[in-house]
Amino acid sequence: MTLKSIFIAAILTAGAAALPGCATSPDPAEVCTAEWIEPRAARAVKELRRDTGRTIKSLRKNAEKLQNGGSFSALRAASMINSVQKLVTKIERGRGVKDLKTLAATCDDPAIFKDGLVGYLDDMKAPKALMDIIRGFDFDKLTDEAKAMTVIPET
Repeated sequence: MTLKSIFIAAILTAGAAALPGCATSPDPAEVCTAEWIEPRAARAVKELRRDTGRTIKSLRKNAEKLQNGGSFSALRAASMINSVQKLVTKIERGRGVKDLKTLAATCDDPAIFKDGLVGYLDDMKAPKALMDIIRGFDFDKLTDEAKAMTVIPET
């Protein structure tokens, strides 16, 4: 068997395996129950924790030092700015956030995304300023954007 025929066989096999999955995709109206959503949201939050946990801890420690009378040195300012930039990148590109967005879009419920993110940040004891920003965010808009990017197959 030549390399070309192996490559073609692999592509055909992958394509054939993907077709039945599309044809049998469940209807979101039937699937979006608490029992279905909860483990998926928990898995997404676990990914989010893995992606952002260290960064949030760093932000929290620096915020606590400032609240307890610590000085706002150039090094601390640079550290906090770096942490915020890392956090934004992880939230924009992280797997956990993408999964929460997709879940919220699939079930047409922005509260899934908001509750998952806010609950996670509460558990991590994120700084109050960050929590205020997140609580005031328009999650409906993010869910609408995720819907536009998510193709839900018709059955």
